[in-house]
Amino acid sequence: MCDTLVYFKNREHSYFAKNSDRDLQERQIIYLSQDPARELRNRPYELELEKYRQPFLRLKSIFCEYKHPYTAFISRPTWIWGAEMGVNQYGLAIGNEAIFSRERVPEDGLLGMDILRLALHNCQKAIEAVDFITRLIELHGQGGDGGFKSSLKYFNSFLVKDFTEAYIIETSAKKWAVRKVKSKAAISNKYSIENDYTSTNLKNTDINFRKEYENKIMSFFTKGAQRKDYVLAQLESQDLDLFSLIELLRSHNGQGTIKRGMKSVCMHPGLIIKSETTSSLIVDYLDDKFFIWFTGAPNPCVSLYKPFAFTLQNANQKYLQDLDTAIRFNHKWRVFSQKMIGNYNWFINNVKKERDEIEQEFILQIDKVIDNKNDKELSKLILELTNRAEEFRKVSVKTSPPGKIEDIMIG
Repeated sequence: MCDTLVYFKNREHSYFAKNSDRDLQERQIIYLSQDPARELRNRPYELELEKYRQPFLRLKSIFCEYKHPYTAFISRPTWIWGAEMGVNQYGLAIGNEAIFSRERVPEDGLLGMDILRLALHNCQKAIEAVDFITRLIELHGQGGDGGFKSSLKYFNSFLVKDFTEAYIIETSAKKWAVRKVKSKAAISNKYSIENDYTSTNLKNTDINFRKEYENKIMSFFTKGAQRKDYVLAQLESQDLDLFSLIELLRSHNGQGTIKRGMKSVCMHPGLIIKSETTSSLIVDYLDDKFFIWFTGAPNPCVSLYKPFAFTLQNANQKYLQDLDTAIRFNHKWRVFSQKMIGNYNWFINNVKKERDEIEQEFILQIDKVIDNKNDKELSKLILELTNRAEEFRKVSVKTSPPGKIEDIMIG
């Protein structure tokens, strides 16, 4: 289960953010994809799951219909081609959510994550992505099984944003409804569009989209309503900045301790629910520029948000381009995250203060070069901050108490 939000602070400053909640121990890597066609041909995935065979064949059958000209910074599970979230070189950001309909989910439909990534590589603007996504769904359908270890069959909602506008898309089979965002919005694992859509392919435009298609039982168990309501309440109650947005993504819904289950924006596995926040991403839009902040690892409540920007000097950051290196990068930060979660009280007393200070330092240093518009200087700074983050990771892991770093259960 996941949570995605957009927030327009003013005409010049806005945010996109998502926490991706996936099966425990599913690996999700984050990197800069410049050749999606090569990735599809080589299929360099850690696992080839039978459940992905039919959706992958559907993806391959339509892939050559598009040129895929745009580079995208994506966060994706390693067993599929598609992405949970991402932003492309033009600042188009997209996140998707599983939503549960009363209609049957076909096994051979396109996965929502594949749809999302296709849009990132082929669209520049939010409205263009809306048209692209809804057309794909109408022509080719959606479906498949998006679960890693467990089965998870669903349709999709999408939150699509560029510099100036954002849209929510909600779907059921090949039907869709779109609502334009006014100033702030959040989506989770629950239908939210009722009669307030700005466009739809329904023949009867008097239909309440949520009431017509939502599986209320599944929506109840996902706790998407509670998480969405909490996020919206936070967006309404404060003048959000990057620091408070990070705290929101780390939130256990106002509680200082980690809780099991699906009610928290920062999700952790429980006795029954085996999901966790596997990756977290923020896009910070300022005037005509945007910067990315990402964990590249599970559990934002303990993880460090690291910076990235699209520049001509991105070749310096090898871990963001080579898939094997991206997998190793994820593993290192995953071990850090699991160590901190496994020794949570120790983290609070010995690591949290330094982590927060490092993030504040990173944000302030990035702010200083925003107006410079010097790609070389910006890329050099990001590389320096990346090295600083790596030093912090090494020391924190080395000095942490011994403990199990896999299948950690939070008490």
